Amino acid sequence: MSDIGLSNSVAYGLLAILLAVPIAAFIGAFLIGSIPFGFLVGKAFFKTDIRNQGSGNIGAMNALRTLGKGGAVAVLLLDALKGFIPTLFTLWLFRGHLDFDPLPPGQEILGSVVAAGAVLGHCYSPWLRFRGGKGVATSFGAWATPKPPTDTGSRPKELPPMPNVDLSPQRPT
Repeated sequence: MSDIGLSNSVAYGLLAILLAVPIAAFIGAFLIGSIPFGFLVGKAFFKTDIRNQGSGNIGAMNALRTLGKGGAVAVLLLDALKGFIPTLFTLWLFRGHLDFDPLPPGQEILGSVVAAGAVLGHCYSPWLRFRGGKGVATSFGAWATPKPPTDTGSRPKELPPMPNVDLSPQRPT
């Protein structure tokens, strides 16, 4: 199993840990993302079930339709935090611990797995019979998580310019 002098039991143990960490992180983020803040804000502060009005989703857009601006802002911020906090925590916790030379930075891959778990938890909340929102605010929260500084610098301040490519069909002359 191991070409670097590890016994088979140690190598299998390391492999099990490398598989268990992303699975546990995904499940944890899914559970955090599955908290139905649109439903909870509607029930707690407006005494209404947001799923019975508008589009029937629990997201911020339906909250705007049914709860008004105040409820929509609360749902938007809480839904965005569902994506932001688990992703930021993962990037912070595993900073520099999952890097292997031929592979991309491990904490960024794990951060992406966690972000996907939070968004899928929002879209398919087990607390609401696997119905939820569309995941827009939760995706934005996960996307807005700052990348931790690395040896080569941090996240660019602006996007690189797009190449000038003409994709229009060419007419024969």
